[in-house]
Amino acid sequence: TRITVLDPLPLFASSFRTVGRPRPSMTSFNSEIKASFDKWTKSWNEGDTNGYLQGYADLPSVRYVSGKKVIVGKENVTKLFQERGARGRLSLVHFESDCVSETDALCFGKYQLVETSSEDHQAEETHEGCFTCHLRRIDGSWKILSDHSS
Repeated sequence: TRITVLDPLPLFASSFRTVGRPRPSMTSFNSEIKASFDKWTKSWNEGDTNGYLQGYADLPSVRYVSGKKVIVGKENVTKLFQERGARGRLSLVHFESDCVSETDALCFGKYQLVETSSEDHQAEETHEGCFTCHLRRIDGSWKILSDHSS
């Protein structure tokens, strides 16, 4: 009997060749994701709540978490943001995205929201926080499946 033994080292080593260097397709996906967040932020700043909500997947499993609130379902997320309205000036202070596959990505960032007081139109209140989102590429567009903002 003849037994062939393969040396696993070349296979193991080749799987780490791209460490630290994203695959070109993932780099383009990260650019698409950043462009999507920029578009949603622009909608917010224009007072376009519906445009902002285009970022969330139209699924009953979509989740938005903030503070102690957990909102599940696109319909409920829409209701929450329409009641609040897109108010103030939103900016992304820091943004990172990491494609974990060709259809899924995780994003982390810091945001700043500057609101003008409704009572004293001169006073500004600044809110800052962090967010983590799970996005999925659906029909060629990146959509938020889960958004945890604090």
